[in-house]
Amino acid sequence: LFSYAILGFAFSEATGLFALMMAFLLLYVV
Repeated sequence: LFSYAILGFAFSEATGLFALMMAFLLLYVV
């Protein structure tokens, strides 16, 4: 259960980082 929580936190962290990168990419493209 603890490792599952860490896995979920890492997934949300990666998703947030990916969204931030996409936002910067769109900002530079437009």
